[in-house]
Amino acid sequence: MAYSLSPWPRVRFEDENGNPLAGGKLYTSLNNTDDPKATYSDADGTPNTNPVILDAEGYADIWLDSDYPYRFKLTAADDTLIWQRDDVTGNNAGNQAVRTIADLRNLGGAAYGQLVTVLGYWTAGDNGGGDFWFDSVSTAADNGGTIIQVTGVPSGRWKRVNTSAINVRWFGAKGDNTTDDSLIFQDVVAYCVTNGLAVYVPAGEFVMGPLSPHITATLGNGQSIVMYGDGPDVSIIRESANKGGDTGATACKMLYITATGTNVAESVTVRDLTFDKNGANTPLPSPDTKYEQAHTIAINIKNTAVLRNAWFENLVMLDRIGGHIVLAEGRINSAVIIGCHARNANYTGSPRGDIEFQACVQNLSIDGCTGHFLQSEPNVSSPLDGIPTLATITACRFDILDIGGFSADNTGMRVNAISTYALNTVFYDALVTCRNSTIGVANTYAGPSSRRWFRLAQGSSISDSLIRVRVDAGALSPWYFDGSKTTFGMYLNVVNCRIEGDDDMTASVTGYAIQSQAVYSGALPFRVSFTNCEFDSRFDSVIDAHRNGIYEFIGCKLTAAVNFARIGSDAPNYGKVTFDNCDMSGLVGRLADFEAPDTLLGFVVNGNHPYSKFSIAVNSGTIANVASGSDLNGRWYAAAAPSAAGLVGMRVYLPEAAYGTPSEYTATTNSSSASTWRQSGQAGVSKNTTANRPTLAATDIGVVYMDTTLDADGKPIWYNGTAWVDATGAVV
Repeated sequence: MAYSLSPWPRVRFEDENGNPLAGGKLYTSLNNTDDPKATYSDADGTPNTNPVILDAEGYADIWLDSDYPYRFKLTAADDTLIWQRDDVTGNNAGNQAVRTIADLRNLGGAAYGQLVTVLGYWTAGDNGGGDFWFDSVSTAADNGGTIIQVTGVPSGRWKRVNTSAINVRWFGAKGDNTTDDSLIFQDVVAYCVTNGLAVYVPAGEFVMGPLSPHITATLGNGQSIVMYGDGPDVSIIRESANKGGDTGATACKMLYITATGTNVAESVTVRDLTFDKNGANTPLPSPDTKYEQAHTIAINIKNTAVLRNAWFENLVMLDRIGGHIVLAEGRINSAVIIGCHARNANYTGSPRGDIEFQACVQNLSIDGCTGHFLQSEPNVSSPLDGIPTLATITACRFDILDIGGFSADNTGMRVNAISTYALNTVFYDALVTCRNSTIGVANTYAGPSSRRWFRLAQGSSISDSLIRVRVDAGALSPWYFDGSKTTFGMYLNVVNCRIEGDDDMTASVTGYAIQSQAVYSGALPFRVSFTNCEFDSRFDSVIDAHRNGIYEFIGCKLTAAVNFARIGSDAPNYGKVTFDNCDMSGLVGRLADFEAPDTLLGFVVNGNHPYSKFSIAVNSGTIANVASGSDLNGRWYAAAAPSAAGLVGMRVYLPEAAYGTPSEYTATTNSSSASTWRQSGQAGVSKNTTANRPTLAATDIGVVYMDTTLDADGKPIWYNGTAWVDATGAVV
C-alpha cells in the first residue's frame, strides 16, 4: 500500500465565514459511501483517528491511501455539518502552474482539490505567488491574497496552501520603493489579526502613503499582532513624502495598535524591520507640537482594556523628529524592547521619545537599545489597579534618559538602570537604582527647560558609575536637585562613583557641579548622600547648598579649585552639608563658603580631617550664625599649633607632638581667618630640669611640667601663657 499527501499539505479547515475550524471533525470514508476509510498522519502509514480532530488553528496532517478515492465530511466540534465532498484523492499528477494571480482568476473548470502553483502576484518571480488548491463549492469572499475567486464563477475558490504566516507580497505589496503599499498592508494586518496569523514583510522597500496615513491593528479579546521581516537591513517600511498634508499626530503614526472596551488582547510582536519615517517630516507643520506624539509605533490601550504582552526586537527607526516606539496609554502587563535603534534624529525642536512609555506597564524591559531620547511620562498620577511598574534598562545608549514616575505615588515606578550610557539623565517621582553606568547630568540640555531631579523615593541609588556634568559655554550646567517639590521627600544615595566634567571640561570652566536655586524649607525629608565618591580636580566648586537641601559626603575624595561647598539659609529655607571622614588632600580651594543671615544653615563635620583644609569664607551674614549652625565632631589634625580659621569648640589634634608638649587645641572664638586657640590636651607630662622646660606659645595655657630642679621628685608647674607658675600662682 502506498500513501500520499491529500491534495494540500497540512490543510487548514475553515468554517463558512473563513475562520479556522478549531476542534472541528473530518470524517473520512470510501468514495460515495459512508463506509469509514482511514487516513494517515505520515508517509509511514500511522493511522489518524476517524474522525480526525482539528487542532486549535484548524490544522491536520492527512495522508491518503493512493489506491482509493475518498469522501470527506467536515463538521464543527458539535457535529454540525459544514460540507461534504467526494472524489478526493492523493493523486496530484495533474498539477499545473500559472504566472500571476490574474491568471489564476481566469483558471476555471478545476476539480475539487486540484493544486496550482502561481509563479508571482503581478509578475512571475515577484515573491507574491505560491501554491493554491481548488475548493469547488466555496463562496468565501475574495480577499486578494489567500482566497481567490474565479472570474465570473459564483461558486468555487482558489485557496492558498500553508498560511501560518502571511507574506505581504501575497496580497500584492510590491516593495519597490515607489508604489504605495499602505492599503495592502492594512488589509494584511486586519486579516492576520482576525485569523491569528503573522504578518511577514520580506526583503523590499514598502512605501506607506498617501492612500493611507498609517496602519491600524485593533485587537479584540485574545487577539494578537505579529509582524516580522528578514532583518532591518533588507525589510524596510518607508513613509512617503507625500502621504498627506498637515494631518496631525495620530495620522503621523506608521503602526497604530489599539484595544478598547473590556477586551484583553494577547500580544504585540514586531521584529527584524526598519521603519523609515523621514519622508513625512518635510516640511514640518507649525506648531511643531502637532507632531509631539507622531511616533513610528504607538500602542494605545483604551478604556479598561488590557494588553498582556508587547515585544519589539531588532528594529531600526529613522525619523528627524526622533519619535518612535510609544506605549501611549492603558494597561500593559509586560513589554520587552530589545536591540532597537533610533537614528537620524537631527530635529532642533523639543526632544521626542524614541522610546517612550506613558502607559501603566507592570514589567518593562529595555535592553541593548540606542537613540536620542528615552522617556517615561505616565499619563495617570498613580499606577492602575495599584500595581507598580518595574522598568529595567540594560546596556542602552541614549542622548537623553528622562525617567519620571507617578506624581501621586513615587514608589509606583521602580527603575533599574544597568550598564547604560546617557549624555543627560534625569530621574523623578520614582524609586531608582542605577549601577555600572555612565550618565550625564545638566541643568539644561536640548532645550530651555530645566532637567531637575526630584521626589525620588527612599532607597534610590546610583552606584559604581561615572557621572559627567555638562559644560555649556565655558561654565558647568550643574546637576540640579529640586527640594521645593511637595507631596514626597527626596532621597538619593550615590555610592562608589566618580563625578567629573564632560569632554569639554578644562581647568578654566567655572561654576558649581551640583546646584539648585529651588528653596527647601524642611517640610519634607531631603537627603542626597555621596559615599566613597571622588570629584574632578578641575571643578571650581562642587556643591551649592544655599537654601536648597541636605547633602552628605561620606568617605569621599574632595577636590575643588575655589570652594567645595556653598552653604546658606534664608528663613524659612536652608541648606545643610555633612562631611564624614572624607579625604581632603586634593582640596586646593576653600572647604566651604557661607551665606549666613540667620542660624538655619547646617555645617557638620564628623571624623578626622587635616586642619590645613579648614578654609572658609563668610560671604553674607555673620560668623556667629555659621557657628550656631555648625556641629564639628571628631578632630582636625595638624603638624603645628593652629592659628587660622576656627569655630568655638573646634579641636585640632597634633598627632606628632613631642612628649610633654601640647597635642590638642580648641578654638575659643569664631573667625574665618584667625580664631583664638587654647591648648586643651598634651602628649603626657614631661619630667625634667628647669633648663629643659619646653618652649611654649601664648596659646599653650595649662601645659603641665614636672620640674626636678625645684623638687627632686618633680614639682608640678603650669604655663599661664607668659610664664611658669606653681600651685600658688607664683612664678617659678
